[in-house]
Amino acid sequence: MSQETDGIIAYLRSTGVAGMPTEINKPKAHGPTSFHYAAATKGPVRRFEMCIDHSSGDQSVAVDWGFRRGQRDSAELLAIFNAFWAARSKLKELIYAGPGVTHWISNGKVYPRSQMPKAVADMHHDHVHVAVAKGVVLKQWVDDINELRAAQAQQQTTGGDNDMADFTVGACMAPSGKGRWVLDRDGAVRTYSFDPNNPVMFHGSMYDYPEEQKVKDRYYIGIQPVVIQDANGNLSSKDEYGYWIFSNDGGAFKLVKRA
Repeated sequence: MSQETDGIIAYLRSTGVAGMPTEINKPKAHGPTSFHYAAATKGPVRRFEMCIDHSSGDQSVAVDWGFRRGQRDSAELLAIFNAFWAARSKLKELIYAGPGVTHWISNGKVYPRSQMPKAVADMHHDHVHVAVAKGVVLKQWVDDINELRAAQAQQQTTGGDNDMADFTVGACMAPSGKGRWVLDRDGAVRTYSFDPNNPVMFHGSMYDYPEEQKVKDRYYIGIQPVVIQDANGNLSSKDEYGYWIFSNDGGAFKLVKRA
């Protein structure tokens, strides 16, 4: 296992989203320039992954994910995609062509789903492909969230209980740079503003829904700013556009404060 692939696997497991790594670097399974065969940082030996890692631990910065053999276009695969989408700023590639996907990542750039080549889409209905650059250990991104907990006294609580800080599952920078939106497992969203006199906008949370509207066994795994595409295909994001919240069962919920 390379450190990069080990980090990709550790990241998904840390989110609690179910998924099975199905491919790392099987010989001749991909094109010669694929991230599956890219030089990587030698990492630890993992007993389970040994069956899908065909190198000496220094090849591949990519992992393919499935859920159930033969499954295609499923809520479970979408949940895997959404879990990694929350960390998209750290990715070189994120590809899945199933329903619910609006964007994808190629060579570190985000593109609308409509711009995914048909040949690529046809190969990515039954798995989620994730790749990082050499030296990027994705699990570290999750660990960085712990730094937010140290600043809890400065955070503005905007939903849920303060005790839920122990269950922080995601965070993202607001597009304005004024601060962060922080997501807890129960769907509560908390804002962390760098300047209390210029606070980050709050758009609500899934925690605020009435109990009778909440889905049993659903929990939340990621948060990201809403990205809007204009008529010319340009992408933009602003604080007032709101944020997406993703759940373990493939749900994607757009929250935006109405004027």
